[in-house]
Amino acid sequence: MFSAESSGGSVLANVIPLASGATATNSGGTGGVRRQLIRNAGSASRNDRCFRKGRQYSVKTFSSLVIVVLLSAVACREKPIDQGALITARTIGLDDLQRGRLAEAEQEFRTVIALAPRDPLGYANLGLTYLRAGRYAEAESQLDRARRLDAKSPDIALIIAKLYSLTGRPADARRVLSTIPPDARVLYALAELEREHGDGAYADRLRPVLERVPANLAVRLKLADALLRRSPRWTGSKGRS
Repeated sequence: MFSAESSGGSVLANVIPLASGATATNSGGTGGVRRQLIRNAGSASRNDRCFRKGRQYSVKTFSSLVIVVLLSAVACREKPIDQGALITARTIGLDDLQRGRLAEAEQEFRTVIALAPRDPLGYANLGLTYLRAGRYAEAESQLDRARRLDAKSPDIALIIAKLYSLTGRPADARRVLSTIPPDARVLYALAELEREHGDGAYADRLRPVLERVPANLAVRLKLADALLRRSPRWTGSKGRS
């Protein structure tokens, strides 16, 4: 009777696991086994090198794409402004505005905004054009945009204060004017807001303006007129008439 012991060892001792998961008998002895193990190790090493190389290519490709996207974004952000076209549109627009050609001025200032969308004066001048045309809602929209871009501009604040005054919001006008340095223009705008409170208040506001610009004939005449209207003689003559 044949037994495992009589064959010189266990039958299980002649079975070697392979890298693929199958089995094979050890018909070639230990030398065949070693060769098989070396081949399997070499195949695994090649696969590992290919994986690392492919991973390096993927990282390089991704990095290149990121660089291209960043360069494109910088190029779009730093697109140069056509200064010649900008100055031309702004100059023509201001001339049209002074001459009362409001439709033409509107088109020119829209061109200014298209050329320089971060320039607050483009929106301010367009808002002033709408203000002159009596289009108060559109004026306020443009002036608010200008104010967001430059909250410290006295010119923009003065236009907004004028808009508030024309639309019956004197308190808002005073609030805006209080946020900028009180130069002669600001003091004059504040004086104009006091006209509704009588000639006395108006004259008191005009005096500091005249101190800043003593050669301004218009301010001098307005102050003289306010003082004349406040005098007892003027009041008495009005009562008799």
